Amino acid sequence: MSDLSVLLVIPPLTQLNTPYPSTAYLTGFLRSQGYRTYQADVGIEMVLALFSQSGISRVFHELRAKPHDDLPGEARQMLSLERAYVETIDPVIHFLQGKDPTLAARICQGVFLPQGPRFLAREEEGPQGRDQSPNQTDQAKHLATLYLEDLADLVQATLAPHFTLSRYAESLAMQANSYDRLEEALALPMSLTDEWMVQALWRHIERHQPSVVGLSVPFPGISAEDSERLLVRPMEAEFQDLDGLQTISATAAEGYAGIFLEFEFGWDKDATIAEVREAMDAAAASFPEGAESYSINEINFSEFPIIIVALSGEAPERTLLRLAQELQDRLEALPPVLEAGLAGGRDEMVEVVIDPLALEAY
Repeated sequence: MSDLSVLLVIPPLTQLNTPYPSTAYLTGFLRSQGYRTYQADVGIEMVLALFSQSGISRVFHELRAKPHDDLPGEARQMLSLERAYVETIDPVIHFLQGKDPTLAARICQGVFLPQGPRFLAREEEGPQGRDQSPNQTDQAKHLATLYLEDLADLVQATLAPHFTLSRYAESLAMQANSYDRLEEALALPMSLTDEWMVQALWRHIERHQPSVVGLSVPFPGISAEDSERLLVRPMEAEFQDLDGLQTISATAAEGYAGIFLEFEFGWDKDATIAEVREAMDAAAASFPEGAESYSINEINFSEFPIIIVALSGEAPERTLLRLAQELQDRLEALPPVLEAGLAGGRDEMVEVVIDPLALEAY
C-alpha cells in the first residue's frame, strides 16, 4: 500500500447521491494500484446545507429581503408557511437518511408536512398522481420527496436560477457550442447554493492541501489517437511554462484526455490554480467542436493515517464504545491530527409502536 493519498472531487449533482462514473472508475483504478483514494461530493454537502434548519431559515431570510410583489405567487404561499418548513426540514432529512423510520406514519397522516405546489399538482392528477404503494415507508418517501422538490423549486425560482437536484452540473453547458454562457454565469455574483458548494470545496482543499492537479476533458466518440493529437498536445503546450511545475504526465483514451501536473513542494495553491485555469482556457480555444467542458480535480499526496488504535476487552460493548468516543475526541483535539475515524460501533435505536385504537381507549 502506497503512502500517497488521493482526493477526487465529484462534479456537483450530476445525479444526486450517485457517484459520477468516471470519478468512481478512477477511484477504483487508483486503489487497485495501492493508492489511498477518497472522493468528495460537494453537491451532497451543498444540498444538506440547504435542506437543514439553518439553511431553510437562510432561504426565507433572503426571500423576506426581496420586494413582496416581485416574488412568484407560489413563493409567497410558501413564505406564509415558513415556520412549518423550518420546523420539519431536519426531521424529514433524518427520515430519508434512515435515522428515524418511525416518522413515516406521521408523514402519511397528511398534516405533518406543509404542502406546496407539488402537492397541489398531485391532487389535481387524482389517483394517478398518488403513490399507490401499500408500503407506508414508500408512501412517506414519496411525500417527503414532493416536499423537498417544492423547496428546490422555490430556491430555483427566487435565489439560484441554475439550481436543480438533477444534472445541475450540465444545466449551463447543455447544447452549448461555446463557453460564453458559462463565462457570463461565472461573472455573476454567487448564489446562495454556489456559496455553500464553494465553502464545501474549500473545506476539502484546506484539509487535504493537494500537491497535484488533474484535468479531464470528455469528448464522446473521439479515438485515442485523435485525443492525443487534438486535446493532449495543446494542453501540454500551454502548461510547459507554469511556475513551479515539476512533471507532466498525460493519458489519451477513447472519448477522453487527461493530464496530471505535479508541482514543487510549497507551491502557491491559489495562484497556481488560477494559472492552470488560464492555460486551460487558452488550450480549449484550439479544441475541435464537440469537446465538452473540462474539469479540474485536485489530488493530494500528503494525507495518510499515522496510527491505528484498536480497543478490546471484557468490558461491555457500550463501555468500549464510550471509551473509544472519548479517545476520538482527545485525539482530534491535538493540533497535528486532521481526523480520527471511528469504526466498529453500533448505533442504538429504540422503536415504539403505538396502537391508535388502544390509545383512543385512554
